Amino acid sequence: MELRSDKIKEKLVQEIQEKIENGTYNGKKRLCVFRFGKDSGAASYEKGLLKTGKNLGIDVRTYYYEEMTPKIFADFKAENESDEVGGILLLEPIFKEVEEDLKDAMDPKKDLDGVTLYNRGALYSGKNPYHIPATPRAALTLCKSYVKDLTGKDVVIINRTTVVGKPLIHLLLKENATVTVCHSKTKDLKAQLKRADIIFTAMGRAHSICSEDVKEDALVIDIGLDMKDGKLVGDVDYKSFKPSQVVTPVPGGGGALTNTLLLESCLK
Repeated sequence: MELRSDKIKEKLVQEIQEKIENGTYNGKKRLCVFRFGKDSGAASYEKGLLKTGKNLGIDVRTYYYEEMTPKIFADFKAENESDEVGGILLLEPIFKEVEEDLKDAMDPKKDLDGVTLYNRGALYSGKNPYHIPATPRAALTLCKSYVKDLTGKDVVIINRTTVVGKPLIHLLLKENATVTVCHSKTKDLKAQLKRADIIFTAMGRAHSICSEDVKEDALVIDIGLDMKDGKLVGDVDYKSFKPSQVVTPVPGGGGALTNTLLLESCLK
């Protein structure tokens, strides 16, 4: 069975539009997106933000760099200090030469992906960061639209990055789930998947998980992005899944919801 985000997104968009109209949200705030090098997932993410921003009437300004250049710091500094900017997004992968410097310099109030030390520390300490990364938020929202109570559920996350895996750990622990984190060094990934009630996967490896890899009644939230035969796909070959297995499709799953939540954070 497919678990789609269409209705959740539609409701969220309506709520955002109403808050812009009544002045709760500042609809004139700009979102700035920085993308580095050639990565299909990052390019797709940027494209989705531009489309969603246009639908909401929000200005999304993009910066793209094919290679390392000092211009990155100049562009970033200007947007980081501008009162017109509500949020900044550094799309991964980021050039290693600038990654830490950009994250250290970013205003935590504009840090939509929660990568600054302040926002990470607040989240990991159980306090209130300015922003919680939109991808984990979207994934958890989709999950809870199907499984309301995560207490005691065996959950496997395949990702340990600062923008997906690590924040998702803390969000799930807050829901009283039992969490296992897997990654490229995990010895027997399939054994971990086979016992999980719920799986969050963000490997970026096209159709690397199939129906036989998970339980008969598993819920799989696919956050991965990759290209296969010229098409955008996720980690999960969702069309092969049984009716008893619930999976989010790519596209049509978490991506569209992520874009909307990120733009809402910018307006806040």
